[in-house]
Amino acid sequence: MSKTNFKTERGIITFFDLEMFGLYKIRQGKSPELVEKNLSHVLCNLHSWICSRTVEQSVPWGKDNNRRTKAYCKNISYDSTTGDYLFVIWKTLGDNSGNIQGIDAESKIDGTSDNVVSASDTQGGGKYIWGVPCYYWVIPEYNKIASIRFPSSNTDTDLFCHYIKAYVDFRMEHPNKKVIDMTRPRNDSPEDVHYKRVLFSQGDDESLVFKVQTKQTRMITSGANIEELCKKITHIVYHDVIETNIPDTREKWQKLFDAVGDVFSRSSPILSKKHRVELLVEGTPTPEEFTKLIDEYIENHNPISEDTENNNENVGNDHARIGFKINGKNGSTTWLDEYVYRHEIHVDLSNRNKHYSSSYLMSVVKAHRNDLVNCFKNEDIIEQPEADNDTAVQIHKIGA
Repeated sequence: MSKTNFKTERGIITFFDLEMFGLYKIRQGKSPELVEKNLSHVLCNLHSWICSRTVEQSVPWGKDNNRRTKAYCKNISYDSTTGDYLFVIWKTLGDNSGNIQGIDAESKIDGTSDNVVSASDTQGGGKYIWGVPCYYWVIPEYNKIASIRFPSSNTDTDLFCHYIKAYVDFRMEHPNKKVIDMTRPRNDSPEDVHYKRVLFSQGDDESLVFKVQTKQTRMITSGANIEELCKKITHIVYHDVIETNIPDTREKWQKLFDAVGDVFSRSSPILSKKHRVELLVEGTPTPEEFTKLIDEYIENHNPISEDTENNNENVGNDHARIGFKINGKNGSTTWLDEYVYRHEIHVDLSNRNKHYSSSYLMSVVKAHRNDLVNCFKNEDIIEQPEADNDTAVQIHKIGA
């Protein structure tokens, strides 16, 4: 069988629940009360608004907004069969690795345009917006959004949520919307802070606010599943990696080789050493304690480096992790990473010209949609992950 030169790039899909989306009544000392959930209506209007504008005009905050990081829309696609949307949001400025690219500010927005340039490609006279792409798949059917992260892209779910909220507050037409200019004193300056407050009215409620809030999807439900699992837990496992310094015992003349690098075939010794440490705590958490542990772990911990191409089975071993045992201290460990719902897709590199278009990514996720969203069809019936995962963080893999 002949080999092909078909090259792919890995993308990590991370799912988020839309905990809040719609008009809410703010109640003193209580959680906001949902008055109107308008997900499909907002997305439909946002899609139409974006498609009628150039990239430069797609900032919902407006030119006068002083946000340090802005978001534009590069591409957008809608699938009428599934009701899904795919956004390519352009986050201004570069990422930590300096991977900065430019897009034509005056280009129209559609699902296929690919007028992305690098700094070395730019010609005089062009007007470019510098930044990095962020890919977001919105799935109204399951009330979820998903970030898709490639080595060449970024993710900023909070920025994407702010983008949608700013569109509703400042751009979307609404018969009962009121924009109020507000000021408040600034602690570090004699000048006041000026901002706008947007309120909506509906019936007797005259001070509704539009809210968008997400929470990373976890693979466990409250209720009987957690209660039964907690009864079986015997130990909590804390895994971490610490680094210690090692004395340099070489003679002074030997250390001179460090200054000349690779001129001589001598290499400097490794002066630090990593140690894997595990702390085993005996005890059975209550359902409330276990739920809080998962929530805090998912919020503060990223077990997968989305920038790496390393598919080694030991990925995750050099990260701080928390897990549990259900069969005593000699039993296998189930890591809480198992409760973070992620998928891995592989896309054809030949379809990327500095970024992937929304239409191409939509075709990929649509082709594998049943596998990607299968567990959401029965979210109330989630099985306990198998405990045979001591060396690997599991990610469901789906081909291009």
